[in-house]
Amino acid sequence: MTLCLVAATEGDVDAVFALYRSCTAALLARGIRQWDDGYPDRATASSAAARGDLFLLASDDGTLGAVILNALPAPEYAAISWRCPEPALVIHALVIDPRQHGAGLGRRAMGCCEAFARTRGFATIRLDAYPGNPAAMALYEKLGYEQRGEVRFGMKPAGHDRYAVFEKLL
Repeated sequence: MTLCLVAATEGDVDAVFALYRSCTAALLARGIRQWDDGYPDRATASSAAARGDLFLLASDDGTLGAVILNALPAPEYAAISWRCPEPALVIHALVIDPRQHGAGLGRRAMGCCEAFARTRGFATIRLDAYPGNPAAMALYEKLGYEQRGEVRFGMKPAGHDRYAVFEKLL
């Protein structure tokens, strides 16, 4: 199955929001408090679509996920000692349809993001990951992402507010 990035429009926002909700529920069912009602929400998808930063992960079988790609790091990233200077492509809110988990789509989605970065001249990719999500942490490490530190997101509940930040030189 081929997976590709397709620019999303405002008309795709409700479907992406539904993916956020179903993925949040699937994570919570496994005891992973990575996402909640505050993030990612419909406004997350809508503002990204308006900026042209929201992409669908599409295949012949339809939309299997979504991701926000831009050069806008979270303010918390400022304290991190990065290996490569900006601009860096930042991956935000990568979501795979929970019905597809375990099918290797995370790896293929990251490949799409890396190809996107290369074609736009980025030398590095950055992202953050919730340490309580061992599958995501293992995926990024397996794909050659180097953990560069940790950030704390104050809007997250206590005990679930620390995230690992990763960087990969392309």
